[in-house]
Amino acid sequence: MISSAKNDTMKAVAKLKRGRERRRTGQILVEGPNLFRAAVDAGLLPKIVLATETDTATAEVTGRLGVPLTLVTESVLASVADAAHPRSPIAVFEQPGFGSVPDVNIVVLVDLADPGNAGTIIRSAASFGWAVGVTPHTVDIWSPKSLRSGAGAHFSLPIVVIDDVETTFSGLRHTVVAAVVHGGEAKVSNDGPFALLVGSEAHGLSHEQVAAADVALTIPMAGGFESLNAAVAASIAMFTLS
Repeated sequence: MISSAKNDTMKAVAKLKRGRERRRTGQILVEGPNLFRAAVDAGLLPKIVLATETDTATAEVTGRLGVPLTLVTESVLASVADAAHPRSPIAVFEQPGFGSVPDVNIVVLVDLADPGNAGTIIRSAASFGWAVGVTPHTVDIWSPKSLRSGAGAHFSLPIVVIDDVETTFSGLRHTVVAAVVHGGEAKVSNDGPFALLVGSEAHGLSHEQVAAADVALTIPMAGGFESLNAAVAASIAMFTLS
């Protein structure tokens, strides 16, 4: 039983709350029973598992997987967690790799800055059977906050890196749809699969990205509101195109 947050392993795990450390190690921090189960169900094996003494469910899972379990006190668990009120277990996994663009509907997060929005969009994408693309300047989708917002969806769908939004889909079957606040169509009649581009919360998509798309989509709004939250807009657009 580890009772000190100054333990070397605990300090190493706590560092994974920082994006720099996740990038350096290629590891991610998974907190709570639901995310832990989602990662394991996806076939990922944890490198480190921290659990409290009363967390018998995690002990059963690690025993079945044949991976070591480290028991910690509640205070130590809280010290390494990113969440304000963490639940056992907390585990370290290798970050899943990125694949190539699949021949299915895909929502592309173009320079999104909020990890909660990114995770929520990933959760919606999984619900609608979509893949997810991220541009290099999008927030780290493997951050603890993004993972919590995704509710396990990160481990259940294809995630790819889109280096160049304007050219990536030029040789593919996808109809590229730019989500814009004003001036787009209310409905898209083109055939799928679709590549839905969702821009940053502050600036949206660039003029070049909108121009390179096959069609622009605008969600009609009443009541004088100028825009929707990025995650809400992306979710509505995916539902509309599905």
